[in-house]
Amino acid sequence: MNFFSDVMEVAFQTDSESRTLFFPWGVISKGYVLPDAGMERRVKTFYKYYYLAGLVVVILGLVLLGWPGAVGVGVLAFLWYVIQINVYLRQCEVGDVSVREHMQDIARKYNLVALWFLFAFCLLVTLFGGFLVVLGELLAGIVFLLIFGLIAGMYGTLLRLRNPASD
Repeated sequence: MNFFSDVMEVAFQTDSESRTLFFPWGVISKGYVLPDAGMERRVKTFYKYYYLAGLVVVILGLVLLGWPGAVGVGVLAFLWYVIQINVYLRQCEVGDVSVREHMQDIARKYNLVALWFLFAFCLLVTLFGGFLVVLGELLAGIVFLLIFGLIAGMYGTLLRLRNPASD
């Protein structure tokens, strides 16, 4: 799989009953059973276009409007995701895959180089957040520290799950 496919596929998992589960909030959410192939196709299509459109729109917001514009556009894109995904998931039951099982599935799906890249990138952005705090940009710095620090921790956990012998 290429990097973009890796990012998309980790939100989906097949359970012990061969049903497709969708995890709308990643490792912090329960998986929802997609009842049929049509629903699976619709959710996967929406998810893919949300990430593509969201990325493009946030980058355009950053370039054209600066940080406040990027944050504003990002919030609007996120609200669109929340509303639309809840429309889909109203028709779905919650699956019974544990967080650990889901994280192990994600660790298997990701390319090891991609995992290391994402882990290193998030650590660098976390350090950048600390640098912003030192420069007096408290709000932006704290946001970077919290968000990217948590994400770096998640990628570190995925790396550990890829190599359980290191425990």
